[in-house]
Amino acid sequence: MAAAESGQRIAFSYEDPAQAVRQALLGPLIRCALPALISLETLVTMLTRVPGGDVTPEALREVRAVRTAVESLLPEGAVSPQEADTSPRALTGSVSLELATSDPVTALRRDFVEPLLRELSASLANIEKVAAMLAAASDGEDEAHLEAIRTALHGIRAHLPNPAPTGRTTTATGTATVVGPGRRPATAPSIRAAVEAAVATFPGPFSARDVLRALPPGVYGDPSKTISNVLSALVKSGRLQRLARGTYARTLDVPALVLPEQDEAKSA
Repeated sequence: MAAAESGQRIAFSYEDPAQAVRQALLGPLIRCALPALISLETLVTMLTRVPGGDVTPEALREVRAVRTAVESLLPEGAVSPQEADTSPRALTGSVSLELATSDPVTALRRDFVEPLLRELSASLANIEKVAAMLAAASDGEDEAHLEAIRTALHGIRAHLPNPAPTGRTTTATGTATVVGPGRRPATAPSIRAAVEAAVATFPGPFSARDVLRALPPGVYGDPSKTISNVLSALVKSGRLQRLARGTYARTLDVPALVLPEQDEAKSA
């Protein structure tokens, strides 16, 4: 999800600090998250209608509940993304061509829905932080909103294949468990082990980008080059085969992929 344009600022008044925080911090976060939630609701609805979508009606209800919780936090009098003249962000993505043509349902789930879930998890975490600030200075109304957002954030993370560390601030102690950028938590596996585990989950051809998306965000910094190195090492060891530039498959999956072509050649 795109960040705000560089240099763009929001004016606020110090007369009501809480209202200023709602308008200048919470409002932009919500307006950025809502278009993604609307898109997610549409995609999840699609997956509930097809075999192999692995999405239940309960998941769709959870997404709608998240949207309701986020909309309830819009500052009074604020313009919703649907009513605004321009969208606060351009939502874009990409899909593996091989996966799109061989298994479109998996492509929709893995290359459309899962990246959106990860981005929403990050957005909701920021919304949670601001809601926590407001709850600390309110008479109870903001506390109810905070719990709704925490429930929504938990629901979103529950559907991620590799849930990211929550990094939530503990109310009682005021301490956070946020891992610094590029610093791997002691409990996280090595990047090589994480890549190998990700590779084992792919049912067919995949790319380094697919592996990157399968890793928990924020744990390994920017691992793109390391992922490529690990994949090359797995090719050299015989565990993977390179089908084309940037496309790999596990060696045990390759016969199923190439034998039909070989059979056609023999029959010809």
